[in-house]
Amino acid sequence: MATQKELNISPVGRVEGDLDVKVYMEDGVVTRAHTQAAMFGALKKSCRAKTHRRV
Repeated sequence: MATQKELNISPVGRVEGDLDVKVYMEDGVVTRAHTQAAMFGALKKSCRAKTHRRV
């Protein structure tokens, strides 16, 4: 009889947003893996609004 397991790693913190990882295993072997990333668009907008000056 095969042993099936599901591993959810959520959230994985990143600068741009969170990353979700889902791994499906059967008898210790990965059979499927999925990732999903949520983007944080306000970071790009705030960086774009800054001006660069030489000191």
